[in-house]
Amino acid sequence: MDLSSAALLAGAAGIGAFWSQIKNTVTNCYSLFIRTDTIESDYNKIVILVKHLLDNSKIVRYGNTTYLSDHYRLKNHFFTNLTYDNRENVVLLYKNKIPIFLKFDSCYKLKITYVFRTFNLPKILLLVQNIYDSENGIDITQKNRFRVYHYRGEDSNFDISGSPHKSGGNSRGNSGISPMPEGGSEDRKVITFGLFREYNKIIKYKYDDTLLEYDQKNQKNYYESKDYHKLLKNIEFWINSKAWYEERQIPWQRGVLLESPPGYGKTKMVIKCAEKLKIPVDVFELSNMTNNEFIDAWSEVSPGSIVLLEDFDSIFNKRENLHKSLNKNLISFDCLINAINGAKENNGIMLIITTNKIENIDSALLRPGRVDEIIRVSPLDDEGKKFIAENILKGYPDDIKKLSSHIGPISVVEFQNKCIQRALEIMAETAKESIN
Repeated sequence: MDLSSAALLAGAAGIGAFWSQIKNTVTNCYSLFIRTDTIESDYNKIVILVKHLLDNSKIVRYGNTTYLSDHYRLKNHFFTNLTYDNRENVVLLYKNKIPIFLKFDSCYKLKITYVFRTFNLPKILLLVQNIYDSENGIDITQKNRFRVYHYRGEDSNFDISGSPHKSGGNSRGNSGISPMPEGGSEDRKVITFGLFREYNKIIKYKYDDTLLEYDQKNQKNYYESKDYHKLLKNIEFWINSKAWYEERQIPWQRGVLLESPPGYGKTKMVIKCAEKLKIPVDVFELSNMTNNEFIDAWSEVSPGSIVLLEDFDSIFNKRENLHKSLNKNLISFDCLINAINGAKENNGIMLIITTNKIENIDSALLRPGRVDEIIRVSPLDDEGKKFIAENILKGYPDDIKKLSSHIGPISVVEFQNKCIQRALEIMAETAKESIN
């Protein structure tokens, strides 16, 4: 190597070292004035934090956008695959004057960049914690906590209830705020109601075209039967008895089993009671859950919540799990009983189990402390028939009278179908007369 080459290499090395020092100096200066804080938290806390920031900020600029799609039910009760934007980062003016930069690494991880001493993040996180505590407390008269959550195992099929749910694997990627946690083994909690109205923009449809929010108008069309009021009083008794349980250091839990043939409206009854009392419902769909998935989901239930185990006899016959899987070992009866018995894990849970065949339920589940009361849901009574008929057959008093006088036991679903069928017949007759 000649002298000129050596000098050139030495000069390049010197420039490299000098540039490295400049970068370090700039980085150090940057860190003195610019902070990036990372929040890794419960999904619901991230939702509260983001909503607070959006409610109190002006959106200046969006960053990269990923377009996602999921199946949702529209208000006309048709399903469609909605496409909506899912932005990975956004610049906000908090309180219309403080610039902050949000970057969503996942639905559990959010990075906030801001100028040092301009943004009091600890104070905002305290506010978020207070809101979170309030929403998960038992003072249900002060705040409406009503939500419906679904817990499912991996590799579940699509649910026709109107809410999408996640199967195993992460088909969406990890960036951005989405209407619910991404898929994957740790992401089984699905919020049935609610995209970010302020954040996500839906392609073609408007937010109000969907059933992403609970339609309060539909509640007026629900018949509150004697069984409904019996279940409601059970839940109210449990809510009002918290102090009694605490004084005796007994887990604050109560259990009710609803038994009837299919179509008697057991699940809807639970949802209506929860909405009335403004408390959340956690629906566990056990058919595809493993022991670990169930235990993880059970630990996420907020105190003061209803846990609903639907159609228990279709999952277990006595202690035998009726479902088979080639990919994993499904939940065992012992695991479920142990979770219900847990002194810490079940504190603040109103357990409600529905079944079509009570004879298939193992007696170990029906003991006090697990199931404290059994409600045998009755067929639709005469008052209920009249209520449903008047709602569906408005303007046709003769048909209302005829259908309301139906003799013999009948389920809510079967009677509704009869009324709907008659309404469609009337419409067909009216159309024929109009056309001819």
